Amino acid sequence: MNAYDDSARSDGMENDVTREYDPEAPLYIFPDDRTTSGWRLVTREEIEAAHEEALEMEREYAEALQDFQERLKRYREDFASSTPSEGDIQLAAALRRAGYLPPDVITRPHLPPSHNEGREMELWPPPLFEIEAASAEYSRDRMGDDGSDEDEPAKLGVGQFADDPSRYLFYRGRDNSVFGPWDSGKTWLVIAVAAEFVRQGKHVVFLNFEQNTVADLKGRMMKVGVTKAWVDAFFHVYDHPNSAPEVDEPVELVILDALNPAINHVGKNTNDAAGPNLVYGTYLRPLRDENPQMTSVILDHPNKDNDKTEGGTGRKGEITQAVKYRMASTERSRVGTRGYSTLLLAKDNTGELDADPGDAVAYVVRDSSQDRDAITVQILSHEPSKKGESAAEGRERQSNHKIALGIIRRGPLTDDEWQEAVVVALREKFPKHTDAQLGKNARQARYVLRRDGVVEQDESGLWVLATE
Repeated sequence: MNAYDDSARSDGMENDVTREYDPEAPLYIFPDDRTTSGWRLVTREEIEAAHEEALEMEREYAEALQDFQERLKRYREDFASSTPSEGDIQLAAALRRAGYLPPDVITRPHLPPSHNEGREMELWPPPLFEIEAASAEYSRDRMGDDGSDEDEPAKLGVGQFADDPSRYLFYRGRDNSVFGPWDSGKTWLVIAVAAEFVRQGKHVVFLNFEQNTVADLKGRMMKVGVTKAWVDAFFHVYDHPNSAPEVDEPVELVILDALNPAINHVGKNTNDAAGPNLVYGTYLRPLRDENPQMTSVILDHPNKDNDKTEGGTGRKGEITQAVKYRMASTERSRVGTRGYSTLLLAKDNTGELDADPGDAVAYVVRDSSQDRDAITVQILSHEPSKKGESAAEGRERQSNHKIALGIIRRGPLTDDEWQEAVVVALREKFPKHTDAQLGKNARQARYVLRRDGVVEQDESGLWVLATE
């Protein structure tokens, strides 16, 4: 610090206008308009103390700046290695509102600190692994509020048709049911319906009494394009429960799979007239009491001797207050193929459907023909052609393959790098597609190139063009 000021007067204390500050001098005078005299007398000890304070301030600033830069660098590296999708970022915002992802703010230091506290910078969005951790914690804690007590008239609003978005399969806020043989695709249908809710951040309860495991059902949800973080946060599977689960969240959809084994689970025979109501009172009624506006879909088995009728007691109809469908398989679904089913009206207690019992109301397509690890489930209003895809679908598929191949021509890539690069390119070409659809299309395009031997992995595990 240079304490010399050329306005200083000669004061007889070895400080005058002709000299720099003398460290041996006991006193020094500074101009100071805040004093009556206009001068401030400062001792040498005070000047040295101020100098040490300034040096300490500089050291603290340098340390704070280094911490800031390292924290920012670490965030950018984490984000680059674990990048969330747009859907994951929406989930992060919902988790923040619930108190599970507090703001991560760093402050760029300012020198001197008295001038300004520094510029704050929020590290948003968080890396995917932080979102998944918060999602898992949220799922464990079961946070949320109660459902509305207000009643609403029955209205079709669940299970949207892919080719006619104005049409829906099930009544919202009511008890619906579907029965059909084991290979008709009932579970895939309700998984697709559940995905509608999960993608909107709404909680789904799945009461499983079949042989599917919890991992199987969550895996199916991810195969239809829902990310693991969203599945963990909003898709709650209860395997062979003995009572209605206690769920604090507002439950929007409940699936019971299936009624016959649930009747057996509560100790009744499927032909016992008391069985259906006992199941409803044990599992669905408590959940509805807490969530008056929830929608339920109850799956069931057909009669062993006649798959056109529901098996077991005729009292099953009492617990379906809305619509009941019979699901018939027209072409069985296998991994790597397309499967087709028809939904025929069994009964409609509300009368909103423009159909008579026995009429085909909808068609369900399950398609895993281009990627064994992904499946598209569509509810259609018109019977689909089983001969193949439409001309538009064919053009888009070919375009996807060219993009995936063009990217791998540029050089070797890891599996994740290739997938990410294809998604980015597809997003530019098809900006209206969802992240889930883009990811699925990228996986399908890469799968076909692998299946046809166009690409292969080298000794390092990187994807390259296949050698002749």
